[in-house]
Amino acid sequence: MAFPFIHLPANKIAFVRFSKFFFLLIIQLNTLLTNAQKIPAKIQQRVNASITAKNLSPNNSTHPQIGLFATAHSFIENKGQYGETMIGQSQMGKIQYGFEGLDMPVLFTSKGFIQLQRKLEGPGEKEKEAMEKKGMQPEEIAEKTTVIDRVITVEWLNANPNPEIITEEKTQGYHTYGLLQQKAFGYKKIIYKELYPGVDVIYFFINNNKPGFEYSIILHPGADISEVKMKFGGDVEKIKSNKDGLLIKTAIGGSTQTSPISFYADEEQTKMPVTFYLKDNIVSFVSLEILDKTRTLVIDPFVTTTSNLTGLNAGKAKDVDYDYAGNIYVTGGGSQPTKHSLAKFNAAGILQWTFNGTLAIPSWTFGTYFGGWMVEKPTGSVYMGQGFNYPSGFNVIRISTTGLYDNYITTANGNFTEAWKMFWNCNNGTPQILIAGGGINSNINFGVFAPPSTAVSALNVTGIPYTPAVGWAQDIADFVFDPANNDMYTIYGSLFGTPAIGNKIYKNTQPYSAASIAWNVSSGYNTVSEAANRPYLGTSLVDNSANMLWVNASFLYYWDGKNLKAFNKATGAGVGTALATSNTAFMQGGIIADACNNIFVGEPNGIIKVYNFNGSVFNDAPADIPIPGFAGKAVYDLAYDESKKLLYASGDGFVASFDVAAYCPVTLYTINVVPNCVTASATATVSPTPPAGSIVTYTLYNGSTQIAINTTGIFAGL
Repeated sequence: MAFPFIHLPANKIAFVRFSKFFFLLIIQLNTLLTNAQKIPAKIQQRVNASITAKNLSPNNSTHPQIGLFATAHSFIENKGQYGETMIGQSQMGKIQYGFEGLDMPVLFTSKGFIQLQRKLEGPGEKEKEAMEKKGMQPEEIAEKTTVIDRVITVEWLNANPNPEIITEEKTQGYHTYGLLQQKAFGYKKIIYKELYPGVDVIYFFINNNKPGFEYSIILHPGADISEVKMKFGGDVEKIKSNKDGLLIKTAIGGSTQTSPISFYADEEQTKMPVTFYLKDNIVSFVSLEILDKTRTLVIDPFVTTTSNLTGLNAGKAKDVDYDYAGNIYVTGGGSQPTKHSLAKFNAAGILQWTFNGTLAIPSWTFGTYFGGWMVEKPTGSVYMGQGFNYPSGFNVIRISTTGLYDNYITTANGNFTEAWKMFWNCNNGTPQILIAGGGINSNINFGVFAPPSTAVSALNVTGIPYTPAVGWAQDIADFVFDPANNDMYTIYGSLFGTPAIGNKIYKNTQPYSAASIAWNVSSGYNTVSEAANRPYLGTSLVDNSANMLWVNASFLYYWDGKNLKAFNKATGAGVGTALATSNTAFMQGGIIADACNNIFVGEPNGIIKVYNFNGSVFNDAPADIPIPGFAGKAVYDLAYDESKKLLYASGDGFVASFDVAAYCPVTLYTINVVPNCVTASATATVSPTPPAGSIVTYTLYNGSTQIAINTTGIFAGL
């Protein structure tokens, strides 16, 4: 699917930063005043440093210390020390300034900049010592060394060939070079005016102890970001995605560029996705529609590797969850029946700790057939249950916010031996933890416990009785809960004990029991299979859980990694036309539906696929979300923080966070009240009309005293 380029309205302000290898893109709408080119304090605090072009060969020399000859934090004017043009790169124009804070200079021209690379190949120290012992002179030894030079050019494509170049913040002192008689001064900032229509570029430094520089792109009213393009050339042999975003390589080294990040400058929780679009060594910038037309926006999602998850399934983050503080948690790695790990990342995607999944006292292992788990949203405590533990029954333990077992463990039940999925339920202020599972010696498939109690209430929610022949292994593969009324939807994988309920979906109202069944229907597919719903884990019969159901105000949605379908919540009937893909079922997973019926599903090719369901068909119009640096890698799970509009993803080697607010802009509702003095009544309505399935509750007060409450908005007898 093609990505739309950004077309910014004239009153939009946005800040876009690419945190590694240099740049911060600033879209500025007010007219450029004397201080308009200063980096805002909010951004300056966030942009700690850029990691600049770095030789990736084993022969890297160390970077100079900050302040050494004032080269590490200054752009030095060219007085002839760099030559007029770069040999072989005359199309880049005359060299204006140089940055000498790296192994080799970075040269600035009117069209962009040139990164120089050098690698020395020759005898090592021991070889040199041997040559000296043989009587070889230093000049002869030096002749054995080969110097290899390469360049990476970054050209602003189709830009103004002669922009006005302004320098600011002159450094103390000056530089002299050999026989050159002129003094070369340094500057903290270089400004390229009108590089594109309405677009300036600023190269600058952040005060820190790391080498490198950054640059920003400022878009004035009416400027079009789609015109801004970077062309990589010179000796570039390959540009590919890696864990950091883009890897630009020559024969002797390379540099990396991370994916863009974005957040509102005055509200970091509100974010917008912006990313690279690479084609033929040309990088453009793509984004979804910008939401707020009056506020500063800074780009800031993260993608982090999960290499800390070790074992046979190293790096595979099969499930993801979050807490209200914005921390992200994943489980993965390991290999049945050994340990299965849990990792915590903070809101910036930085690994905090990894719990290896085993305890010595008490003896407990998370790895046996993996297992269900969940995060207590307000506290960040994590509850972890064993997928299968026969004959004693599973135990659930609690891991603290610091990654340590805190001595909480539930009491095992020999008739409830499997815990495949877990869910934290606020339960109107009395939180409880729900367990979807099963057992090979009973019909139990559902459990509830509420810490500090360690007792798990176990029950059956299908109404199918147990006998030694049938009724056992009624395993719940996935369950979801309607936030409006706590209705529960479950789907079953039962190949052995109760095959009749395999691939069936049940709806239970609260309180959940066999007596609360509203309906049960077949999913229409035969993909859920007992203990075989994670085929990417490398061994058969290891996990009965699946990330395949989601419910919003409108519909219940089903995604088995291959088939996408909507169901009527009231009746269980299929709605509209189901969508079948060419994927292999369950080799990928995760599904989320927002309030606008945009459906986000995990795909096998390094993207989160986005559809919009209109009640009839799944439209492929919305832009998909790529996982930067993980092209071709499968997405296994998705989680959604509705309050922050953040979509969390985990998969084959990564955990990621994306802002998806642009897909479903927040709607502001107005309450209109029309009084009728003749009938002593009042009628309240909400505008615009809420989405189908929404429940609106009207409460009438006299001062602080509640008079009446209803869902119609009609109040009589006033």
